[in-house]
Amino acid sequence: MNLKNIFEKGEKDLSLVKVTIAGIFMGMANLVPGISGGTMVLAMGLYEEFIESLSNISRFKFTKKNVLFFINLFAVSFLTIFALAGIVQFLMENYLSAMLSLFIGLTLGGAPTLKNGIGKFDIKNGFAVLIGILIMAIVSFGLKPGGQNPNLLLYAIGGFVGSSAMILPGISGSYLLLVMGLYLPVIAALNDFKHALMMGNLAGLIAVSVDILIPFSIGLVGGVFCLSNLLKYLMKKIPTLTMAFLLGILLGSVLGLYPFKMQDFSRLTQFKNQHNELVFKVFGLEKSGRSEFLSSIAKLGRDDLKVIVDEQKGRLPTIEDVQIVREKSEILIVYNKSVDRNVREFAADKKLGKIPLIIVSDTSFSMLRLVLVLILMVVGFFTTKLLGKKEIQTQG
Repeated sequence: MNLKNIFEKGEKDLSLVKVTIAGIFMGMANLVPGISGGTMVLAMGLYEEFIESLSNISRFKFTKKNVLFFINLFAVSFLTIFALAGIVQFLMENYLSAMLSLFIGLTLGGAPTLKNGIGKFDIKNGFAVLIGILIMAIVSFGLKPGGQNPNLLLYAIGGFVGSSAMILPGISGSYLLLVMGLYLPVIAALNDFKHALMMGNLAGLIAVSVDILIPFSIGLVGGVFCLSNLLKYLMKKIPTLTMAFLLGILLGSVLGLYPFKMQDFSRLTQFKNQHNELVFKVFGLEKSGRSEFLSSIAKLGRDDLKVIVDEQKGRLPTIEDVQIVREKSEILIVYNKSVDRNVREFAADKKLGKIPLIIVSDTSFSMLRLVLVLILMVVGFFTTKLLGKKEIQTQG
């Protein structure tokens, strides 16, 4: 093998490694609300090839380069999603303020990369940025997380929306799923699918696939192909305006990630029973934020709806607790605690009667938590900024 062949082989191997790393970052980004998988691909210097490959494949223009790029990137991305789904679910349920802070930093860290893609600002570009911010402000404050009751159609729509996180730099499909009330159900379904697959539980695989993953995947695939062609067209016709709009989307996407916000429990009124009582069996209220949490639940009460809170101190819920809650048509809430998998599965068993099991993270304000929030924002910002800087140097 001569020197030229060795160089070409090394360049090919390097490109393969780069696509693999981009797939890992893309998968991690698609798991968390606030980070765009498209931004991660952009940061690795592969965005043009990414959009080109998706667009060509969606129009049945198959080339070896496009197909290999597509398979490698998405295979690694989905493997990352399945591998980390349980970890991310745990962190989101138990350390929500910290995770949201990190997501804010990671998201804003992509702004310099998009800004460099725009070049010199003018009135049109500034207006496009403002429109993007306004759209995300409407999404953040006009829609409330978890305000809808998920069904097959909503999961399909969620898949279409979620595809934006894989394609559009600056747009977090995961965050939009959080707003639609689908984020934790989808993450939990992925984790349940992985667990059922490892245990050889065919019934569990079919149940979670039919109820959530299949409709979500159909919407996801459709969204990927539609959005890739639309973005290719816009970047060809109006490239600077398109990048300016995406920058506005990125900046506006952090508006709904305030790390000290209280959970919205208004949707729980749908669980009131025939006696017009809403009974909560609550675990883990020993820590800070207890008064705020109880007051937010108490606000659910009305003249025709009595709210009862049954506090269980010093312990975690058991299968026996779930059985009692199921028989009494109560709601099980766990505050800032990790729930055993067997308890989760027993609560979600449709044959026995699925009950609401809600995990609430402590997001109350404290000076110590504020310091942690600021540190994680800075860490997240410079992490993504450095990736963007690497992409700019590669292009230069």
